[in-house]
Amino acid sequence: MKFTNLFSSSRGNSLLVESENTKILVDAGLPGSTIVNELKKIDVEIGDIDAILITHEHSDHIKGAGVLSRRADIPMYLHRAACDTVLKKVGSVKEENIYRIEEEIPFYINDVLINSFSIPHDAVAPIGFTIDDGKTKCGVATDMGMIIEDVIENLKECKFVFLEANHDENMLKKGSYPMHLKQRILSPFGHLSNNDSGKVLSELIKGKTERVRLGHLSEENNISTIAYETVKNVALDSDIKEGKDYILDVANRIGVNGIVEF
Repeated sequence: MKFTNLFSSSRGNSLLVESENTKILVDAGLPGSTIVNELKKIDVEIGDIDAILITHEHSDHIKGAGVLSRRADIPMYLHRAACDTVLKKVGSVKEENIYRIEEEIPFYINDVLINSFSIPHDAVAPIGFTIDDGKTKCGVATDMGMIIEDVIENLKECKFVFLEANHDENMLKKGSYPMHLKQRILSPFGHLSNNDSGKVLSELIKGKTERVRLGHLSEENNISTIAYETVKNVALDSDIKEGKDYILDVANRIGVNGIVEF
């Protein structure tokens, strides 16, 4: 399989996962035309996309989903409980292109098996995903306010994981965000800090995970070098060494960076 992050920040998120016969977008949180243009940079046409998986209804994850579905007749997979909320925001979508899913009930899209799992976030039934082509498996888990065992259990069999490292706690606390927004981000239903991301990584490496890419970095409250060093050092406290036990990198906020094959 191949993984490409197209966009990953509080401004918008969209990820591409490819198997031998299937291309899937996880979220489409930018204008449809922006996503289409980014896909063209890696020689993927929007008509090549087989499905859009939706993690939750916040605009930075669904802004372009309706447009893309209508433009290229792409099915959307979203949690049953979040369906009405999402559809109110993305506009009309063909009923036959709406797939209502529930966490922990796997389903196939062509040659890949998809499973979803609950994540702690201030949204309607937010979920993460694992994607398995029968040979290897990857996972996506962002927009989490805290570490929960169920997330670890779902991700630890994944060879590659795209994991949130949203903020440096000191930068957030000292930054310009209003207090209510700081409290939201730091809450159990907000976003995962660099330090907590390192704790998650430390658990995943005990399973089958070999590579982690950090994503959904705040533009104001994080820096890629700080995220990388913090996560790496937290893992090192558990005697888990980057470059030896696993590979770590950080996603670009805007635009494609290195395609991961696994």
